[in-house]
Amino acid sequence: STGAPTDAESAGSWRSPAPSSSRSARPGSAPWLVAALFPGAYPFEDLAAALLRVAVERPDDLVDELARDELGIRRVAKRILPVDSELLLVVDQFEELFASDAVETFALKLVELAFDTALDVHVVIVLRGDQYSELAATLPLAALVEDAQILVGPPTTDELRRIIEVPA
Repeated sequence: STGAPTDAESAGSWRSPAPSSSRSARPGSAPWLVAALFPGAYPFEDLAAALLRVAVERPDDLVDELARDELGIRRVAKRILPVDSELLLVVDQFEELFASDAVETFALKLVELAFDTALDVHVVIVLRGDQYSELAATLPLAALVEDAQILVGPPTTDELRRIIEVPA
């Protein structure tokens, strides 16, 4: 499903200190844009909606372009993102994709985007721990996650209060 996260842990995972579009994440780096999505049955539509929130150009054919071929996501990113910016793409509740027929195709697109050296795109996926076995069956994403995972425990009482009370 798409929309607001359903649990406090997921809600805090991408709202916690992330670079904003108004400042750089690292000294001397380009401004960062943050696009977050909660993938559902139509993940390319969800990705298109997330990208449009940070786009400088708003093409009508974005969903078709993303899914068209192996270069679709690269063409879209180059076309809609501001010049000299970096994008942090957060795919929260990634486990929702496991019910989709598009999980393999979508995962491959994320890998292509993350490793495209011509783009400054950083991809973060957020996944419940009990869904790792499903992720292990999702190649080629599984190989990447094996070496690049960060274990996040449950929030403290103060963190949970902040997640609930403070707007994103």
